[in-house]
Amino acid sequence: SRRTLAYGVGINDWYTNISNGSSKHIPEYKMWLRVLERSLSEKWKVSHPTYKDTTVDPRWYSMTAFIEDVSTLVGYEQAINDSWHLDKDLLVKGNKLYSKDTCCFLPIEINSLMVMHRSSRGAYPSGVHFRKRQPKRPYCAVICSGGIIKTLGNYATPEEAFYVYKEAKEAYIKEVANKWKDQIDVRAYEALMNWVVDITD
Repeated sequence: SRRTLAYGVGINDWYTNISNGSSKHIPEYKMWLRVLERSLSEKWKVSHPTYKDTTVDPRWYSMTAFIEDVSTLVGYEQAINDSWHLDKDLLVKGNKLYSKDTCCFLPIEINSLMVMHRSSRGAYPSGVHFRKRQPKRPYCAVICSGGIIKTLGNYATPEEAFYVYKEAKEAYIKEVANKWKDQIDVRAYEALMNWVVDITD
């Protein structure tokens, strides 16, 4: 029987049943479809502008090749069982390509730590909020760590506030990296320890 191509190119050539003997699809199939959606779906890109230029290694058009590759990555078992995420942004900053060499699995705590809301942060740098009730020092540096929002002080310029946030954010990233050091990919750990928070993030 002819198979429908996922997003026009994806071939489900996996040699066992993707439904696991039940009505639910296996986690690898859902993961594969998510990667194809984020890199190939125009509808997704319109509603998620940060994915506008995202692409995928053509090797991953094959579900079998995709599973062969990701199953060798550290964290694969956790991704299948505990919802770790396949991340394309950490190993190569600014990366837009989903591939074996540019992706790694991350626990949700680290994955959410690395999300930079460029499209939603407004006119000011990450970690900077404008407080009009403080006319002399209206720029407040704010960081979220461990799910708790902490205020780091008020400053005269957005740049001053950002650099206070930057220092705190980079220190927090290292703290979280060390917490997960023995469980995550060594490439991910090194990238976290060397991560630079830029004012353009």
